[in-house]
Amino acid sequence: MSRNSISRPQQALRFVAGAAAVGGFGALVRGRATSSSGNQVAKDSQAFDHEAADLQRAHDDELTSLRLEIAEAETERQRVIWRMNRAVEEERRRLASELHRRPLQELAGVGYQLERVSMALGRGDHNAAGEIIDEAAANLMQQLESIRMIMTNLRPPILDEHGLAGSLEGIKARLHRDHPDLELQLAGHRNRLGAETETAFYRVAQECLDNVVRHADATTISITIDADDEAAQLRIEDNGSGFDIETISSLDPVQLGIVSMQDRMAMIDGTIEFASSDAGTVVLCRAPRADLSAVFQNELET
Repeated sequence: MSRNSISRPQQALRFVAGAAAVGGFGALVRGRATSSSGNQVAKDSQAFDHEAADLQRAHDDELTSLRLEIAEAETERQRVIWRMNRAVEEERRRLASELHRRPLQELAGVGYQLERVSMALGRGDHNAAGEIIDEAAANLMQQLESIRMIMTNLRPPILDEHGLAGSLEGIKARLHRDHPDLELQLAGHRNRLGAETETAFYRVAQECLDNVVRHADATTISITIDADDEAAQLRIEDNGSGFDIETISSLDPVQLGIVSMQDRMAMIDGTIEFASSDAGTVVLCRAPRADLSAVFQNELET
């Protein structure tokens, strides 16, 4: 829902006041016509009455239009909330599955290894016990790293400490480690943005990079951040195979994270655009630089 739609009730009130003013104007004219004499004055009074009625109808039509827009905005707000709730539930399921598939199973394996240590010590085989302990320690460190990565994906501490630019540097380091043939270029604005804007941009960048790695067969990705005092922009471009925007529904936009990206930007009063061809894909996000919550607070205080 845009910031303009938020102020619609105030506009509606203004139109109601305008309508009342028009009614009062018509009554004033009729009063003057009654206290005057002559056919011309009566004709003028009728003309004014017609004009006042026309203005009243125009105000009524505009008020009806505003009410429809408010209703549509509320429907869209409810739709975004529903989709965000669904995304939260999907993320919870994904997290539970990831924890069960990796750390929990491996930690259970560490428990079995410790049982083997106990058995080896019972036999007096200290060498075997020492080897098993070393294996268990290595497995435990791997699973601690896995849990740390899961926590980082949920809410990277570096996003709070160093902002969007610093977080993207962290992604760049991991991408270079895991996919050395894929080059990530970072450019543009490096100062802090609003926390909500930084979080939304970061999540969009995560989704885009994940799609590029899994689907695009690209060799280069560039991420550019631009900002002024009022707004911020995130541009993500790759040289991969792209996809057909017209048939995106057949590619399961939920699975691609496109719905999630659109909803994230809508929640901060931002926009997101996609352009894709066989030469690559461009994702362009725009949003207020300041947090939307801070804007609402300022509006309430004024």
